[in-house]
Amino acid sequence: MKNLMATLCLIMLFIAKGFGQHSIIYGTTASYLPEKYAYLYDQDTKILTSAPIVDHQFSFKLDKPEKLKVMTLYFGVDLVKTRDELIKDPNFDSRNGTRVVALEDTVQVSLLETARSAAVKGGRLNRDIDDMFLAIKQKKYEAFFAEHPNSPIAIVFLKTLATNARNSSAFFSIPECKGYYAKLSEGLKNSDEGKELLAIMDK
Repeated sequence: MKNLMATLCLIMLFIAKGFGQHSIIYGTTASYLPEKYAYLYDQDTKILTSAPIVDHQFSFKLDKPEKLKVMTLYFGVDLVKTRDELIKDPNFDSRNGTRVVALEDTVQVSLLETARSAAVKGGRLNRDIDDMFLAIKQKKYEAFFAEHPNSPIAIVFLKTLATNARNSSAFFSIPECKGYYAKLSEGLKNSDEGKELLAIMDK
């Protein structure tokens, strides 16, 4: 019990120091899992940041972004420096080995099996990401955009759908994407991201 309380105190102190200026991502892994490192990959900069898993606990302290920032969470047994090294590992599970997280003040991760199924507790952005994946699973895309008209996640999601529709009509069409776009708030539509999305659909 004393060790648990000491750990909780350290975590809370770590969070308090970073609150407001940094995004803190911390979590635990199940005792039966072999993973020794947690990784965050920034798609924009192509930088892979690592954190050792000590006593089944890990933490990242990153600069808090001014706008929405989504990163990919990985776990591994060996220490690597690049994403290519990580995904080329024969033990890497390409289907279940990643989890998308949005940087917020604090994000808590609980790894019980695979990265994909890891429980993530954060603020509104990470809840919206969970809703997005549920919409994908249930194929309820229109409902997602209708229920999240003001979410920055909706813009990122729809931009991905529109780009795929523009490159291949196998799953989505541009008219479908424009229908989803109509569900968004005027604020999102008039944002820089919203204008970029419209440009993709109007090509």
